[in-house]
Parts: sequence; C-alpha cells; structure tokens
Amino acid sequence: NAGCAVEGFVDERRLESWRKLQKEVSVQSKKKDTAAQRAEAMKFRKEIDDATEVRRRREGP
Repeated sequence: NAGCAVEGFVDERRLESWRKLQKEVSVQSKKKDTAAQRAEAMKFRKEIDDATEVRRRREGP
C-alpha cells in the first residue's frame, strides 16, 4: 500500500506540473495570438492606406 501512496503522490506532482505547463502554454499562445492579430491588423491598415493613396493619385487633387 505504501507504493500506492507514493505513486499517488508522484502522479499528483506530475499532474500539478502538467497543469502549470498548460497554464503557461495558454498564456503564451494568447500573447502570440494578440501579436499575430496586431500584425494582421497593421498589414490590413497598410493595404487600405495604399489603396486610398492610389485612388487619391488617380482622382487628382
């Protein structure tokens, strides 16, 4: 029975470290997502600005 108790303890610690790892991974992926979204938004804005500039040039002052 002592073996079971130790096994349970090891599993509990393993589970705890796994939970910690999952939390870190989810936090990092959230950060990565926001960075990716920001980059995407910047690219999109630049495309809009470029299109607006082209239209402005085409139509003249």
